[in-house]
Amino acid sequence: MRGQKAYMTVEASFVIPFVLFLFAGLIRLAFFQYDRCAYDQDAYIACFRESLRKEDGAGAAELGKRAQEQFGGKYLMAGTPSMTATEQGRWLILDGRGSAAGWGTLFSARAKRIDPPAGIRKYRRLGYIANRIMDAAEEAMK
Repeated sequence: MRGQKAYMTVEASFVIPFVLFLFAGLIRLAFFQYDRCAYDQDAYIACFRESLRKEDGAGAAELGKRAQEQFGGKYLMAGTPSMTATEQGRWLILDGRGSAAGWGTLFSARAKRIDPPAGIRKYRRLGYIANRIMDAAEEAMK
């Protein structure tokens, strides 16, 4: 009778460490996922910002420098990743490799070079030309 009262203590001595390791693993996995998302987001932000630049020298080399600034040291369980920047036509591509929470991770981002003011001017010019054609067509119908 005396040995039966402590069976719960023996079971708890097996279950509680298992549950603690499970929680620790989930927290580590959450840090890993956070770092992966931050890597992807920072890579895209760096590509996008570089794609909008109009100055001379804007390209893959400058993207690499700006990416290092963008990445900084804001990761929970990871260091600064190694990155390579390339340019394919109008596309800027940033590929990288880092380690987050002890596991390796890969990330990649790409952004197309765009010129928003040129697009707006082009759209307005096309609208102006369309209006002139419509006015000329109305004059011809009279």
